Order: sequence, then C-alpha cells, then structure tokens
Amino acid sequence: MSTSAESTKTLVDGLAQPVGAAVARLAGELGAHLHGVVAYGSAVGGEWRAGTSDVNLLVVLERVRAADLATVGRWARAVRALPLSPVVVARYELPALAASQPAALWDLRDRHIVLHGADPLAELALDAVALRAQLRFELRDKLARLRAGYLAQGASVGLALAAFASLLHLCRALLRLVDVTVEPRAVAVMAEAARRLSLDLRLLQTLHGWRNGAERPDPARLPATIKGLMLVYEQAALWLEALPTAKPAKATGRTSRKTQPPAAPVTPATPADAPEPPATTEATPTAEGP
Repeated sequence: MSTSAESTKTLVDGLAQPVGAAVARLAGELGAHLHGVVAYGSAVGGEWRAGTSDVNLLVVLERVRAADLATVGRWARAVRALPLSPVVVARYELPALAASQPAALWDLRDRHIVLHGADPLAELALDAVALRAQLRFELRDKLARLRAGYLAQGASVGLALAAFASLLHLCRALLRLVDVTVEPRAVAVMAEAARRLSLDLRLLQTLHGWRNGAERPDPARLPATIKGLMLVYEQAALWLEALPTAKPAKATGRTSRKTQPPAAPVTPATPADAPEPPATTEATPTAEGP
C-alpha cells in the first residue's frame, strides 16, 4: 500500500490484506498498462458492512482496451471472497471527468487510498464553478425524477431511499461551496446540511434509520415522507440559487473562504396539504456511509 499522504487512511479491519493481495495479482496481469489503483467509499471511511457493502476500486489504465477490460472483469469474478466493484478509466480521461462530474471526483479524492502505482488523483484540478453547475442540474433533475416516480408508482420505500441516497451525496457537495468539508458519515452530513441549508433534520434521520435498518419503514408514513423529500430537494435548489457566486478553487479541493452562504434561508412555498415532517425518536441513528 502507498506510503503517500493517503497512508493516514486505512481500509477497514480485515480488508487490507486480501484486497492488497488481489490488487497485486491484477497488477501482475496488466503490467505496464496499469497506472494506478485506489480504494474509495465505505471501505476507506470505516463504514463498510460485510454482506452489504462493496469494495469500491478505481482502476486507472494508460488507455482502456477491450482486452484490459476483459482482464479486469475476469479478475474481479475470480476473487469471489471479496465483493470487488471496480470502475475502469483511462488516465487521460480524469481531467474531463473532473470537469463534468466534480461532485463525485471531489468525494473520491477526499476519501481514497492508493493501493498500487502513483496517486492518479493527487494533481487533479477541481473547481467550484464546475461543481456549482453540476449541482444546479443534479438537484433539479433528481427532484423531477422523484416527482415522476411518485406519479408512476406512488409512495414506495425504494423511491424514498433512492432519493435520500442521492440527496446525501449532493448535500456534501453543496457544503463545499461554502468552504465546509464534513466527515463522510451520513449523520455528520445530515446535521451540517440541515443547519446550513435549513433542511428538515427529523425527516433525514428517519430515512437514514430506514436505510441502515435501525428503524422499520412505516407504510403509513410513506406519502408524507416522499412529499417531505420533495420539499427538501426544492429547498436545497433554492438555497443554491441564492448562494453568491464562488471563485474557482483548483487543486486544493476547497473554495474561497470569502464565499458566504445566503443571508437568510430561502424557503419554498409550502402547499396547503403539505404534511408535517415524520416524527422520530430523539436518538441519533447508527452511523452509516452515504
């Protein structure tokens, strides 16, 4: 494993040795075609759960050839004891991905471990202008999809949890626009986003409890939960629109500290029939990664 700055992060207990051995085997098969391999996600953040979580790997090749893809696929299937989930990219594609998908690349760069080769993310340029543009689209797109799903299938647990998972990812990125980087645990993201964006924390806690199994989904509360999620997405989108334009921030992964959040939260109009947020217990749900 690399002894770079990323060495301060570790894979969760029990994964370092088998994942390291598996990556060494892949490196032997790909040879000079392999530029680097990094682990990211819950296996790095300490929230990995055996039986439910994958081991996310970014496999960076000098260029992506069909033969190399076949090799990576065979390798991942052969290591049956590990739930490997590799994403394969070419080294030259990373700058374009950083420009088009900065939210995902920012998360990946902030929480990864180099398992082989050079760190392909170390010098990656990420800027707040591209991040803001992506978030403006993503928030409205996810809200439209949530509304369409509700129209097509009504309130369902699957619809609610899918929208919640996307929301956590987007909230973490929104906080970066005001120079706030929170730890990746869901409870930390929810608390900070609720405070900064005036989101409904009780609703987020309920959905988090459903997602990690701490609380059983209540069918009777599903319609109110979906409607509450719609309002949260709309609130986040309006907050972003009211946010002063940030200066570009490259390489460091942080925006200018001169950027300030809106003076007052922008609250969307609440329909007359909008439900009260679902009630939850006062206890904070067990932490799980987004």
